[in-house]
Amino acid sequence: MLDNIYKICLRAKKNMTEIDLHIYNLSERLDRPAIIWILAVAYRISLDIMYIYAISPAFSYLGLTLVPSSMKYIISIIIYLILFYIMPKKEMDFSSFFLNFQFAVMIAPLLSYYALNNQSTVYVLMVAGCVLLQTWIICYKKKSVNKYVCISHIQPYVSIVLAFVVMTSIAFSILYNGFAGLQIFDFGYLYYFREHREVPLIISYFVPWTYSAIIPFFIVLFLNGQKYINVIACCVLQLIMYMCTGARFAYLILFVVFFVYFLARWKILINGMFAGLICACIVATVFFKFNTISGIRSIVDTAAISIFGMRFLFIPALNKFSYYEFFSANVFSFFSDGQIGRLFSLSYPYQASLGRINAFSLGAANNAIAGYLGDSYAQAGFIGMLFISALLAFIIRFVSGAEKFYPFSVLTAIFISFLVILNDNALFTTLFTSGMLLLIFLFFIYRQPENYRNEGEL
Repeated sequence: MLDNIYKICLRAKKNMTEIDLHIYNLSERLDRPAIIWILAVAYRISLDIMYIYAISPAFSYLGLTLVPSSMKYIISIIIYLILFYIMPKKEMDFSSFFLNFQFAVMIAPLLSYYALNNQSTVYVLMVAGCVLLQTWIICYKKKSVNKYVCISHIQPYVSIVLAFVVMTSIAFSILYNGFAGLQIFDFGYLYYFREHREVPLIISYFVPWTYSAIIPFFIVLFLNGQKYINVIACCVLQLIMYMCTGARFAYLILFVVFFVYFLARWKILINGMFAGLICACIVATVFFKFNTISGIRSIVDTAAISIFGMRFLFIPALNKFSYYEFFSANVFSFFSDGQIGRLFSLSYPYQASLGRINAFSLGAANNAIAGYLGDSYAQAGFIGMLFISALLAFIIRFVSGAEKFYPFSVLTAIFISFLVILNDNALFTTLFTSGMLLLIFLFFIYRQPENYRNEGEL
C-alpha cells in the first residue's frame, strides 16, 4: 500500500511540474494593471449582487436587511476606488498581499453593507483612515533586509514539544468530549456537539494553536518540500482535530491554505484571489436562486450561502457597525478584558465578554465578534482603531522580512489562517490565543538559508 502511495506521489510531482509551467506562462500574460482593476470592479459588483439577491433575502432576520442609500452607495464606491488605487498590487510581495486580502475580505463587504443598509459614514471614513495608515506604515521607506536571530539549532527539541502539544490537544479533547467521527459533518449534530463541548483549562490554548498554527505550518513546509505523504498525514490530523473539537475552521482552512499556496506558487495570487471571490459570489447567488425556485437544498448551497456569503463576509461587517453603535453610546473597555486586564488589574465595566454584550444588544444569544477593527473601537474608540491598525501594520511589515528565508508561497500559505482569523478576532486574541505569536517564533526556528528565498518558485 505504501508503495502505491509513493508511486502516486511521484506522478503527482511530475504532473504538478507540468501544471506549474503552463500556469506560469499564463501569469505572465495576466500581469497587467488593467486586469487587476477589472477584477476589483467586477468583485464589487458581484458582492453587491450577492447581497441584494441572496444574502439579504436569506438572512434579513439576522440584521442583513436591505435599506439602500444612493448617496452612501456613491460614497462607498469612491472610497472603494481610492483605497484600491493607493494600495500596492505587486505579486510575490507579502505586504501587498495582506493589504489586498484585507481589502477584499474585510473592507469591501463593509463598504457594500454600509451602502445597502444606510450605516454610519463616520465609521466608514475612520476604517478607510486606518487602511491608509497601514498602507503608509507598510510601504513607506520599506527596507528589503531585516535581521533575524537564527535559533534553528533547537529545531529537534521544538519539534518534540510541538508533537506533544498536538497529541495532548487530541487526547484531552477526546477524553472530555468523545470522538464524534464522521457524524460531525452533519450540521445538526455539530451544533449539538459544540453546545455540550467542554474545554479543559490545560488545553484551552493548545487546541487553537494546534489547528490554527502548528499543523498548517507543517502542511505548507511539507508541501513545499514535496513530502506528500507527510502532507496527507498532517491533513488527517487536522480532520481529527475537527472531529474531536467541532471547530469548523480546522478543516475549512485547509482549502484556503492549498488555494493560496498554489496561486502564490504560480504568481497569480492577488489576481487569483479576486477571481476566486467573484466566482464564489456568483455561485452563492445562483445556488440560492436555484434553491428558491426548486426547493432543493444541497451541501454546496449551504457552504456558498451560509459559510462564505453570510458568515465569512457580511456578518463580520454587520458586527463592526453594531460595535460602533453600541460602544458609541456606552463606556469603552480600555483593554480591561482578557489577559491584559488581569495582568494590569484593570476593572472591566461589563458582566460578559464584548462579543456577548454586543450580541445581547442585537437580541442574539451568540457571541457577536467583529474582528480587530470592531474590537479596537470597543476598546478605545477611534484612537484604539488607529493604535491597533498601526500595530498590526508593523507586525505585517516585520513578518514580510521573512521573505528572505521563505518562498513567497510558503509565507503566504502559512500566514493566511491568521489573516482570516483577524476578520473575527481581536488582534491580541489572535496573537496569543490563536497562536499567531507562536507562528512568528516558528519562523525563526525553522528558517531556511538566505539563498532559499526564490527556491520552489517559478
